[in-house]
Amino acid sequence: FCQNRSVTCAMKENGIELDLDSQLGLKVLEHACSYGRLNVVEECISKGFNPKLLDDQASIYLESCIDGMQYSWSVDPIWAQKRNPIDSLRSSETMEVIDLLCKKGAKWEPANRKAITKARRALLKLAPTYTVELVQTLLQHSACSMDTIAQVLNTPAIQKHITEHARQLAKAFKKYERRQDRKK
Repeated sequence: FCQNRSVTCAMKENGIELDLDSQLGLKVLEHACSYGRLNVVEECISKGFNPKLLDDQASIYLESCIDGMQYSWSVDPIWAQKRNPIDSLRSSETMEVIDLLCKKGAKWEPANRKAITKARRALLKLAPTYTVELVQTLLQHSACSMDTIAQVLNTPAIQKHITEHARQLAKAFKKYERRQDRKK
């Protein structure tokens, strides 16, 4: 994707119109999610993309975001050598995309355990703050079930990864529970 220009602008220059009813349009959106291109996702939303209207409520796009954050790791050889958790601009921008999609009604409903395992592996490559921020975002927007979150967080590796942020996560869970209680 173009770094400083709108992808849809580049498409127009080449005579291609962004049509979210086409496979190409949806592929552009999926790649924008994977690469953390907030401007492209915003443009798709302005052209009528609505996560609530999809059968899977945009679960595939949230999975693309979560999976895509880890690839900053393979781009930077210094990060790869040190094996430090990733805290990159791309990961940060992708979290903004996740937040926007969730605000617009996207739901993360992994189809199977493999999808949860894939998300967990991606999160383990990232700085622990991304796991915390993802959980907070998903809870804030009721964008996935508590069961799914529990499955993501319920391994020794993830527990060790987020140990320093246990208090922060506990606050997020309490806040979510209070909101759910008020809805009853």
